[in-house]
Amino acid sequence: MRIFSLLGLVALGVHAWVGMWTISTDYLTPMALGRWAVVVRFLFQAVCGMAMFAYFVWGVQILWGI
Repeated sequence: MRIFSLLGLVALGVHAWVGMWTISTDYLTPMALGRWAVVVRFLFQAVCGMAMFAYFVWGVQILWGI
């Protein structure tokens, strides 16, 4: 049962990453933010990636009791 819960957690993380990546590439553009768009988009994606990694580790700790 833990394996399927872990797969569900991975699927949730991938789904969240794809959604946040889509939002960042659609709305954080040079047209909207000017020359700082690339930096802002990179920082946004980095923060989202770190948060998703932290949530994944936290979920694994909850599921596996590590």
